Amino acid sequence: MPQKMTPLEIRLPPLTEALTPENFQRAFIWPFTKKELITGSDKNRRFDGFKANVFSQTPYTDQNRPEKKEEDSITTEGGIELIVTTQPTTKRPAYEKIFIEFGGYLDTLLKQYQRGKRVRDIITIEEDIYVSTRDVIHELEEEKEKILEGKVGISQSLKATKPAKLAQTIPEIVSIVLGRDYSAFTDYNAEIFIQVTNFIEEADRRVKLFKEALKQDALKTLGLENPTDLTEVTPLPYTFGESVFIDQLEPRRNPSYGTIINSFISHAPKKLTAKSKVGDLFKAEMVAQGAEADLRALNLIDDVFISDYNPRVREDRIFIRLYGKTKIEGKERETGLIGRLNNYRENLVKFSIEQNIIPIQI
Repeated sequence: MPQKMTPLEIRLPPLTEALTPENFQRAFIWPFTKKELITGSDKNRRFDGFKANVFSQTPYTDQNRPEKKEEDSITTEGGIELIVTTQPTTKRPAYEKIFIEFGGYLDTLLKQYQRGKRVRDIITIEEDIYVSTRDVIHELEEEKEKILEGKVGISQSLKATKPAKLAQTIPEIVSIVLGRDYSAFTDYNAEIFIQVTNFIEEADRRVKLFKEALKQDALKTLGLENPTDLTEVTPLPYTFGESVFIDQLEPRRNPSYGTIINSFISHAPKKLTAKSKVGDLFKAEMVAQGAEADLRALNLIDDVFISDYNPRVREDRIFIRLYGKTKIEGKERETGLIGRLNNYRENLVKFSIEQNIIPIQI
């Protein structure tokens, strides 16, 4: 029995930042429409099969990787040229997992010592707990080498170049057939793939422009000059006659785990400058070796750094504070490696606002 096929026709959202009920509705619906365009009925991405057939015409696989980025031209019988970009990929440090592992390592050292257990290379100086920089550097560098994510293989992408009119045209309407197999490497499938790709990119851009205008209006309405002043989930209603929409703003503070870890173990360059990125552990060792004045002159350390770590030398080994507490301007703060790690977790973040449009009454 023939499979039922249903045509789907979608019109491009208008290019406008006007806060109208029609634009609210389009911005709300677009993620669902986009998913329908991209995803086939079998829950695979609609054009995965087509792209796989194009990629298979290059010589590259996960087992046969190029040494550098390569571009290959693949052309249909009708002259549609597609460029396949292939890049070798490698595993890389999984920084969030490293952060969790490193935090656990420091907490374990502290708890073992507090319970009276002898811990190698941990000493007490003036009632504070100190740990060897050598051990901590070894631990972190070992974690960076062993805790990895990603794959050793290739990544591939696809872009149309010829004919230029087809490659550059953004259709006002795209039409696909639900249930149809678009995987064969044919001129027709290539045209539909290019049209849908260009359509989605432009629709994403237009909806993003509208949502950005809406976000700026919402922040202004809330009296917030800086987006980072938003501290909690905030729903803001917009009414148009009987139609009601909610623009819900949610602040997100995502830690920059790579920056945090490298803030401890970035090696010093041969020549230090004020712009040098040197990890705390190496700066602490340099202080202990007599370079404090040079580091201060370049603004690479300050009084808080010295107070936090208080580097000391014992039997040709360099030790820094593992954990402690101090008061600055009447406020108690954590010091040492653990305090510094927690401080970086709070402050080395990427701020963003998650924005959701919710129709209440249409």
